[in-house]
Amino acid sequence: LQLPGVLSASVEKKESYENGAVFRVEINHVPEYVFLLAWKTKDTTKLSGDGKKLLRKATELVELAQQYTSAYEKVVFFHDYLVLNTKYDMLESDSVGQTAYGALVEGRCVCMGYTNAFYLLLSMAGIENEIVYGEAGGEAHAWNKVWIDDGWYHVDVTWDDPMPDEEGCVQHTYLNVTDEFMARTHIWKDDGTRPATQTKWNYV
Repeated sequence: LQLPGVLSASVEKKESYENGAVFRVEINHVPEYVFLLAWKTKDTTKLSGDGKKLLRKATELVELAQQYTSAYEKVVFFHDYLVLNTKYDMLESDSVGQTAYGALVEGRCVCMGYTNAFYLLLSMAGIENEIVYGEAGGEAHAWNKVWIDDGWYHVDVTWDDPMPDEEGCVQHTYLNVTDEFMARTHIWKDDGTRPATQTKWNYV
């Protein structure tokens, strides 16, 4: 389930009634709009100590990205930063590793951490993007779709980070790719509303 301003959520149906149903919604991550609002208003009073650390780091990176003029260059910058400064850590699969904080502040996370961090950075930079939930390698997985100029592109930061970690090594296999390319290794529910068919900004 995706809700406006929420990075991820799960829903469990509780009870049914003649005129409707009651659902319980469990929010798994802090709503990203809280960080975006704090960043835009400069009001961090509603953020925890860790939240402030995350916002400071994200703000630093977004400001560094201003040296680039195009959305494409900023996408590459954020992608490469995460790959170079974050380590895939399965030990964090049930805790901080699921969050942007894990990726940007602690430098260790699983796929959801990479995805949430990339989502937050792009959103702060004004680049439209969304989170895609599916499977890859036979396991549940998440990655991003990014809008660059002429259309949507898939970006899987996790799969571009070598494992075991290789210092200074950045792969670009899954940077700005099409639905057709992604479908070779990834599975997701595609409703056809945001097709990724363009190749102009595929990384070369």
